[in-house]
Amino acid sequence: MLQDHGTHALPEGSLGAGTGPSHHPVSLTWPVLLITLGLMLLADQFAPGWNFHRTWPVLLVVFGVVKLIDSGRPPRPPAGPRI
Repeated sequence: MLQDHGTHALPEGSLGAGTGPSHHPVSLTWPVLLITLGLMLLADQFAPGWNFHRTWPVLLVVFGVVKLIDSGRPPRPPAGPRI
């Protein structure tokens, strides 16, 4: 069933542009990677002895760990009908 949202119709349960429910689990990869990068750059500026140029492989490890966690998560069930 399609819902009319003004100028175009979207599938029921969809709000378009990634704002609504999805059948795919929300990935934690990019938020965790960006937070880790920010913390590493912050440590590079304020922690004596911390050198980002020598510790950047931590980002690869964090990326791999988060991808493993994401792959083990079950997909979200489809959204029910809207009333």
